[in-house]
Amino acid sequence: MARKMLKKLPKLPKLPKMNVENIIIIVLVIILIALIVVYITKRNEDFIGGNSDCKLMFFHVDWCGYCKQAKPEVEQLVKVLESEHKNTINGKTINVQYVNGDDEQELCSKFDVGGFPTFVLVEGENNTTYEGARESDALLAFLKETL
Repeated sequence: MARKMLKKLPKLPKLPKMNVENIIIIVLVIILIALIVVYITKRNEDFIGGNSDCKLMFFHVDWCGYCKQAKPEVEQLVKVLESEHKNTINGKTINVQYVNGDDEQELCSKFDVGGFPTFVLVEGENNTTYEGARESDALLAFLKETL
């Protein structure tokens, strides 16, 4: 009886043989999808919250002379935050984010960036635009006062 049932089942169509080119294409597509997921996840962490309580966002553009002058000061601030403060000020973890205004125009609009460089401290739903000197000591003092 079992043989009769097996004979009545329709035959499945044969799958095409997998050659090396097909396997390589499948693997590359899987890798591409994985990279896109990682990129989107990283981008969301960087701009929507990430793993820190606060973010100091440094909005800059490559063609701006003031931005070029401010960049080493921001890099110095990052070093000081990491080495002396372990990225924590007044019990709050802070992360410095570099935002290229040419590449992230939508983000510039969201934070009302009208010129470059612009520094915005993001703490939860609160945003504070820094108006002081573009020096690492002044930026650190701002963070200590504001946080």
